[in-house]
Amino acid sequence: MKLQLAIHGNLTVEVKYFKGHDFHEVRGKLLSVNNDRLMFDNEDRTRVRFSDVMMCL
Repeated sequence: MKLQLAIHGNLTVEVKYFKGHDFHEVRGKLLSVNNDRLMFDNEDRTRVRFSDVMMCL
């Protein structure tokens, strides 16, 4: 629900996720949300799998 609101309202979100044996954080606006990934509108066009997400703020 939060992700839908964020993408439609052009809101900034912060996601904490686990990847490569470590925890990471990414903050930004979402470009897209599909069945298994989030894509952020940042310099790296960060992609995060839903299965790796620990927390979404």
